[in-house]
Amino acid sequence: RQRRMLFEDLVTLCDLLIRNLEGRRVSLPVFFQKDLTPSLFSLLRFEGAKSEKFEKWHRNFWKDTGQYAPLSKEEMARIEEFWSELGSAGGEEEAGRLRFFSQYFAAAAERAKEAEKQNTRLCRSLGVCAGGVIALLLI
Repeated sequence: RQRRMLFEDLVTLCDLLIRNLEGRRVSLPVFFQKDLTPSLFSLLRFEGAKSEKFEKWHRNFWKDTGQYAPLSKEEMARIEEFWSELGSAGGEEEAGRLRFFSQYFAAAAERAKEAEKQNTRLCRSLGVCAGGVIALLLI
């Protein structure tokens, strides 16, 4: 569940960044310090951007965030790539990069949702089997 929520948050972040690029175009420090409200995100928190120098906060953010969910090495590498290159390109190139990552994160969220369903079915089946074993033992 945590993985799905993290990836959904990343999709939301990408969408907000794209809107910023296409609209007001505020700088990244201003965007993270003033434009993001906690109610938009399930797991991600950006409060540190308001209290530290932006460059330091930006560098350290994923070190703290990586603990939110168990991620594969590939997923973590993609997130680190997204985060480290954020704001490095201009205009249309940056929007294209954000759209790519938004699609990647949306697909990852969908995979996590499917894994949740499988785990739920497995737990339910194990519960029924355990109940059957207990019933047999009581007979």
